Amino acid sequence: MERISAFTDLVSSNGSFREGSLVGGIPPTPLRAPWLNLIQDECLNLAAASGESASADDATQMLRAVKKLISDAVQSVSDAVTESSAQSVGMIAAFACSTAPDGWTAGDGGLLKRSDYKSLWAFVQKSGNLASSEESKLSGQWGPGDGKTTFSKPDLRGEFLRGVDAGRGVDKDRRLGSVQDSANKTHNHGGSTEEGGGYTPSGKALAAGGHVHKYDRVKWYRVSDGGGFDDGYKKTFEYEEAETDEAPPHEHELQINAVPPHAHVIANSGGPEARPRNVSVLYCIKL
Repeated sequence: MERISAFTDLVSSNGSFREGSLVGGIPPTPLRAPWLNLIQDECLNLAAASGESASADDATQMLRAVKKLISDAVQSVSDAVTESSAQSVGMIAAFACSTAPDGWTAGDGGLLKRSDYKSLWAFVQKSGNLASSEESKLSGQWGPGDGKTTFSKPDLRGEFLRGVDAGRGVDKDRRLGSVQDSANKTHNHGGSTEEGGGYTPSGKALAAGGHVHKYDRVKWYRVSDGGGFDDGYKKTFEYEEAETDEAPPHEHELQINAVPPHAHVIANSGGPEARPRNVSVLYCIKL
């Protein structure tokens, strides 16, 4: 397609047709055969692209051609979306919502009808991750349901997802769909203790030189009536300082009770699982 200005200079300033003026001596834009043929070919090609056959008696060919081409384009987009959707059936994605969005189902281990979700059931059968029975099903596997009309989804609730090892050797001996319990990599701590056997500590007090011990002894006492003692008499005592006989240098033996066999215990700490910092989401499966 091209403007008429590509075929003649007798056009308006913007390259469009002009009517001209006899008074002003301005000629109108002439209809050039090449331009008319170009327009004709464009229209015929449009009709042909839509499947229309040229007809001199049909004034609606262009209308049908345009509608047909638009309809085909819409269908093409729809087919591409459908194909893309079919290719993603069975994929797992995380959503920050409490219920599965349209076109998805929560990975909660629940049952689905085979007749309602034929594409997903077809995917499940080819997945290599379909358990032989619901009783033997692992949490990350599909289940056969009742064996006739239903099948069950993997249960991904509360789980982290990990790529299957597939022979790499990082996560050995793992089945597709299997659950792995929490664990810490083998490591050492900075201290340890072992059980101690029974033993008896012993020792002696420091040697003491010769010495005496001082004490107060009764020098005399007087008895009178009206006392507070059991015999009814009052006794008045007077004391004086006295010393024991001098003891020669000597030692005192020190005996400590035996310590029975025992162990030192380091208390546990932490919670019920090993985990990184995380945010909870809803794992869903594409229908």
